[in-house]
Amino acid sequence: MSLEIGGVSFEIMGTAGAEGDDNLVLWLPEQQLLFSGDFFGPLFPMVPNLFTLRGEKFRDPLAYVRSLDRLIALEPEMVLPSHFDEIKGSQAIAHDMRRMRDATRYIHDATIAGMNRGDSLWTLMRTIKLPPELALSQGHGKVSWNVRSIWEHYSTWFHFESTTELYPLQVRELYAELSELGGGAAVFESAAQRHLESGLFEAALHFVEIGLAAAPAHRGLLGVRLEALNQLLTRAFAEGSNYSETGWLKSRIAATEAEISESQSG
Repeated sequence: MSLEIGGVSFEIMGTAGAEGDDNLVLWLPEQQLLFSGDFFGPLFPMVPNLFTLRGEKFRDPLAYVRSLDRLIALEPEMVLPSHFDEIKGSQAIAHDMRRMRDATRYIHDATIAGMNRGDSLWTLMRTIKLPPELALSQGHGKVSWNVRSIWEHYSTWFHFESTTELYPLQVRELYAELSELGGGAAVFESAAQRHLESGLFEAALHFVEIGLAAAPAHRGLLGVRLEALNQLLTRAFAEGSNYSETGWLKSRIAATEAEISESQSG
């Protein structure tokens, strides 16, 4: 849609694939000025967030690539985003938009290639990395999360890994029984501590969750969970600090500290 107000020409463009299918940007062709809204997200440039933790519809990565192509062709001299300061310089803006486009395409194509090879989702989340020339901030979107979003965008929730995926019984519902069969909370605390000391913080949390299912106030397990969460937070900051990840970890740390305090007072 094109319009003129006060002698100034404006073009309103749909740019699907960013914050949603209804995303719009405002282009002033005479000034080569782009009001990008949330198209680029809160950071520029960055790995796009194809699915936010707060819960939204999946964003089509190829629609986002096509929208980036459209904006690159405009050759804006300045971008005014919805977050933070203006971005100036046509060459720098074009370079960064191309990096965002090529990085998104790289993650998409690598995920599809892995799916066609028969690699599991979890393998691809661990192994797909951006090459150095496409490295971008992961402060909002993360490569591994985008891999999962792309996987489920195409294949939905059935991963062809287990018949149990078809039915409503979660493995977590068996954790209490697994804990008892494995020897109780102390055994799982020991296993969790061993993985924690080996730097396998995610594995430590899995063992903690199994043990806590049967003994939810177990101080040892809560202590290991607190340390694992703190280590994951430290690692997240070292890797560039994705604020959705760090925000979640901080909330779980606070909740765990409250549980430990309650168990001690009880």
